[in-house]
Amino acid sequence: MGYSYVFLGDLRFSDAERKAAWRESALDGTSFDSPKDWSYGNGDDTPAGALAYFRGDVSLIEDEGDTVKLRAVVDKSGDAFLDGRGPLVCAFRQAASFGGEGALTVVGYTDYPGVFGLRATAANGASTCEELDDDAAAAVEKTEAYGEAEALVAAMIEKHMPAGGVDQFLKDLAAQRAEQGAVIAGARDMDDVFAKLPGLLPESAMFTVRDWLPSSPLVSALAARRDEDASSRMLARLRELVAKERLVDAELLAAFVLMHALWERGEAQGEIMRIWIASPHWFLRDHERARALGGRDADVQLASLLGVRQDPQSNDNHRWIVDALFASDPENAAARADKLIEGDRRAHPGRLESLRWIVGSFYERPERRSPAWEDFIVRVSTTGPDWSDYAYDLYDQIRASAIGVLALWKLPQALPLIRENFGRLGVERAVEQLVALGDPAAIPVLEAELASAKRKPDRTRLTKGIASLRGEPAAETAPISHVIEVASSGRAGCRGCKEKIAKGELRFGEAAPNRFSDSDEPTMRWYHLRCAAEKRPKLLGPVLAAYSGDVPDRAALESAIADASKPKKRKK
Repeated sequence: MGYSYVFLGDLRFSDAERKAAWRESALDGTSFDSPKDWSYGNGDDTPAGALAYFRGDVSLIEDEGDTVKLRAVVDKSGDAFLDGRGPLVCAFRQAASFGGEGALTVVGYTDYPGVFGLRATAANGASTCEELDDDAAAAVEKTEAYGEAEALVAAMIEKHMPAGGVDQFLKDLAAQRAEQGAVIAGARDMDDVFAKLPGLLPESAMFTVRDWLPSSPLVSALAARRDEDASSRMLARLRELVAKERLVDAELLAAFVLMHALWERGEAQGEIMRIWIASPHWFLRDHERARALGGRDADVQLASLLGVRQDPQSNDNHRWIVDALFASDPENAAARADKLIEGDRRAHPGRLESLRWIVGSFYERPERRSPAWEDFIVRVSTTGPDWSDYAYDLYDQIRASAIGVLALWKLPQALPLIRENFGRLGVERAVEQLVALGDPAAIPVLEAELASAKRKPDRTRLTKGIASLRGEPAAETAPISHVIEVASSGRAGCRGCKEKIAKGELRFGEAAPNRFSDSDEPTMRWYHLRCAAEKRPKLLGPVLAAYSGDVPDRAALESAIADASKPKKRKK
C-alpha cells in the first residue's frame, strides 16, 4: 500500500441552515495561507463537492443535520489524495465564515505513521492551518477519531493484500527476487546480461527500492559475474547512464543496481562515491549510504555541500550533510553554519534546508551543544527579517525551532522571544517551550494569554503550564466513561438511525470531551443499543460485557458487535 493518509474531520454548525449554505458556497482559498501542497485557489468547487470526492474510497461520511463527520483512508498516489486534499482543507477552513467550528486532521499511515500531520481548524469565525510536528502527529493515533478509522485502515490493507495474506506475499516476493538473480547468474555473457536486465527491474516503487535492492539477489548476481569484461562493461554502462541529462525510471534503476554491484566487486568505488554525493539525479544521490561506507573522506565531501541547493525530492540529504559537518570539522562547524544566516534566505533554499537540519539536530543530539553553538542559536532566533507575512516561510519555522532550543538549554533569551512571538508559535508550542525553560517569570505571560483564550484546549494547556511552572502537581483527569442506561425521556435522538430513543428503553451513551465547555463534564452521544452495535462496536462491547442488568436480546447484540468489528471487504 504505502504512503497512505488518514483524514479525520469534524464540524458543527449552529443550525442546519447555516451548514447548508456552507455546503453550496464557492470554495475560495486565495485568502488562506495553507501550506503549498494543501492550498486551493479560487476554483469552481464547493464544500459538498470536496466531501463527495472522498466517497469512492475507504471512507465514512456522516453529513446530516448540523454536523459533518469524515473518516477516510487514501493512498498518497491516488487522485483522491492529490486532487482532493486542497479543496477539503479549504472547505473546512471556509466553514468558519458560516459559524462552523471543528477541525480536519490528516496524518500519515503505514510508511510513516506519526511523522507527518496537518490540522485545519475553524473556530470563532476564523481559521488556521498548520503542519504538526512528530509528537503531535503521533498523538493523533491515540485519539478516538483515529480509532474509528482503524476499520477503514484494515479495509485498505485488505484491498491491497493478495490472497494468502502477508506471509504468502513475502514468500512470493522472495521467490520472485531469487528468480531475478538466477536469470542474471545464468546469462551467457554480458550482452545477455544487459539484454535481460531491463525486464527484471521493478516497474514502479521508485521510492521504496533503496532498502532492499542493494542486497537483493539481482545485485548479488551482477557482482558475482566472472566474465572477463564484466567490470569494464558495467562501469561503461553506468557512466553512459549517469551522463544523460534525463533518465527514465528504468534507466535510473539500472544505474542504481550497477553502482551497487560494482561497489561489491570493489571496482570504481571513488567514482561511485562521487555519484552518491553529487549526482544531479536525485535518485542516484544517496548521502546516507555515502556516510555509511565512505568514512572521513565522504564526510569532508558532504560537508562542502552545506547550504547547497538540491532538488526538493532529496531534502533529507541535508540531514547527512549536517551530520558530516559535525563529524569532519567540529571546531569550525559553528562558524561555517553562521554564514548560512547571511543574505536573502528566500533566494537560497539550500541554506534554509541546512539551517533547519542544524537547528533540529540539537533536539536529537544535545551533546553537540557548546558556547559557539549557543551563540549561533541566539543569532538564528534574533536576527534577520521580522516574522514574514507568509506564515509558512521556512525561515519562520527555523526561528520557531531555534527559540525552542533556547528554552531547552534554559538560556535567558528564550523568555522575551517566546513572549514576543506567542501568537506565531501557537499556544501548544509556546506553553511547551516555557515549561521547558522552567522560569517562574513566564507565569504572568501564560496568565495574560489565559485571560484572553477562547478555545477550551488552549485554556487547558495554559492552565497546566501555569501549574507546572508553579511546581504544582498535574491535576488528574477523571476517565471518560461510556454507559448503558435507561432513557429518562424520549427527547434524545439516536446518532445512528436519527430516530428518537423511547423513554424507558436502554440506550448507549458515548462520552466525548466537550470542546465547547470549560467544565470537565463530557458530552454524551446517545444510540439505540442495536445502532451502537453497528456504529460503535468497539466502544459498546466492553460496556455491554460489564453491564449486569437485564438486556433484551443480549446474545444478538454480542453477535452484531462481533460482526461489525470485523474488517469489511469492499465491493469492486
